[in-house]
Amino acid sequence: MNANHASQLERPQLSVSHLRHYDFDPINLCSRAGARITLTARSKVSYEIGYEHPISARMTRLAIFDIDGTLTDTNAVDDECFQRAVAEILGLDSVRFNWQDAPHVTDSAITTWICESQYGRAPHGAELDQILARFLKLLAEELANNPGRFIPVCGADDALLALRRAGWDLALATGGWESSARLKLAAGGLQCADLAFASASDALSREEIVQIARKRAEDQSGHSYSRVVSVGDGEWDVRCARALALPFVGIGTGSRAEMLRRAGATIILPDLSDTAVLFDALHSAKPPEPIQPDASESERSAVEQDTAPG
Repeated sequence: MNANHASQLERPQLSVSHLRHYDFDPINLCSRAGARITLTARSKVSYEIGYEHPISARMTRLAIFDIDGTLTDTNAVDDECFQRAVAEILGLDSVRFNWQDAPHVTDSAITTWICESQYGRAPHGAELDQILARFLKLLAEELANNPGRFIPVCGADDALLALRRAGWDLALATGGWESSARLKLAAGGLQCADLAFASASDALSREEIVQIARKRAEDQSGHSYSRVVSVGDGEWDVRCARALALPFVGIGTGSRAEMLRRAGATIILPDLSDTAVLFDALHSAKPPEPIQPDASESERSAVEQDTAPG
């Protein structure tokens, strides 16, 4: 990352739509927990500033990125802290929740589904407030004690800068809540405060979240896009891209890459470290193919439960 870009971290303006009387600042929250968030310049930039894929219609291309597992290597810590917060506030045993029956894999939808399945009702507003507050506190404490759990996906910072320099507009669409997502982005040192952003604070379904992110990017840029590509690491990201007929690029290795492939992804990258490969992937990506039915339920469940909603 360019030293000028890394010299100062912008304070994100947070908004949690269904928790309007809360004003969480994840940066200050981390500071109170003893965590330090610093950005450092990289000694070597792995791409040419002038590189641009030979596509016409410059500035009419949009890449919509998921966050957990796609930009930040935070699936495990997010999953752990989220489940603990939900269990503590709703008075449930601290066990791994099986999300397979949840209608949507987002923090807001999973919280609602858990409460409905356990108590036969939707969560009260106060319960949502308390769950989010506890979730943020647990993340901040974990960041203070184990900052290595909040590193960016390899190459994420350079890739975002390279795409912007090459004429791609960027947006973020996460199944996590906005304040927790902002915390993880800041902890990973990613410069995203000015990007169009949508989250589980805006809607329950991932399809709605991606559509909101696209609309905000269009409003921000002042034009529509001739090409929009979704980038993500979860099976639900593939399903969302298929439902919206968006070209898709998967991020993952091992069992996660195989899960993405079986879900219909045709282009899967191990990370974001090779910028030229990423450019080619965004150029050639197509909407996901119909899902292949040969993946066993147990295999799919094992992979999905190791992938955070964001």
